[in-house]
Amino acid sequence: MSKKEYFAYGSNLNFEQMAYRCPEATAVGTARLDGYELAFRRGYLTILPKEGASVEG
Repeated sequence: MSKKEYFAYGSNLNFEQMAYRCPEATAVGTARLDGYELAFRRGYLTILPKEGASVEG
């Protein structure tokens, strides 16, 4: 199986939920995604480009 990196934000930061959804995943650490902001679209949380903003994950 190939190795993938995933940037989690919002409810995916809950380790218990992620262990249930992705039991083989390993948390690596924290990160900041510059140039994006959290936003609700159609009832879902997402990230959208925004200059000067950042998202913690």
